[in-house]
Amino acid sequence: MAQGDSQILWVTVKGSERAATVTACVDNSAITFVDANGVTQPRTDSPEPVINIYKLRKANDGWTVVSRTFPDNPFCTSEGR
Repeated sequence: MAQGDSQILWVTVKGSERAATVTACVDNSAITFVDANGVTQPRTDSPEPVINIYKLRKANDGWTVVSRTFPDNPFCTSEGR
């Protein structure tokens, strides 16, 4: 089970009325993973904030995420904005 919260460090949005690309720097360093016995498990991912790229499409009742990807260099930098 995951415990803790992610933090969004920055977000950019580009798009139109029907589609958008949301790029976000997400910091998951406060999240810990605990097994069924309550033992905290070691992290297997990088504790550094990483860029998530979401493609959204407008539907009648709101926006839908249609994909999530990561850039070749996923670590958050000012160049990634």
